[in-house]
Amino acid sequence: SEHPVGDAGWLHVLDPKQNLNYTPTKFEQSLVAYQQNMIAGMAEFLASELNVTVESIERDEIGYYPLENAWVWPEKDERGNVIGLLKRYKNGKKVMVKGSERGLIYQHPLPKADEPILVVEGATDRLAAMDMGYVALGRPSADGGGKLLTSMLKGRDVIVVGQNDDRAAL
Repeated sequence: SEHPVGDAGWLHVLDPKQNLNYTPTKFEQSLVAYQQNMIAGMAEFLASELNVTVESIERDEIGYYPLENAWVWPEKDERGNVIGLLKRYKNGKKVMVKGSERGLIYQHPLPKADEPILVVEGATDRLAAMDMGYVALGRPSADGGGKLLTSMLKGRDVIVVGQNDDRAAL
């Protein structure tokens, strides 16, 4: 720090958003390791596979688990805590890491938006919505995440985007 305080020592200015009593969850710790596996070219490869931009991949906190050749997305609670990890395999199969809870896929804190926030089904639809310039949250399924969405989006303008498939909830 460059702020001496007389004989008392130095004044260290802390980030006001930093919670000094915060302990990362085991899923957040695992996510960091998975993110460190993302080497040059992997974001470009995934973007090409999903038909989205590299920028959306890089903003989305995605990691990679090489032992299972799986991409890893964090699922979060309404406070932004990672409560689960979703593994997505090349064949499209998706599996939650053991002990995970289902959450929402979003950027925390949720950006302020003048436009409505889109609520879509899944990580890939979220990436596509971000590429179109929207602030978006991904639900874990057509009928998942309702309680989290209610507490997070109270008082905000929201558009829920459904899919035209046989799993769609009413």
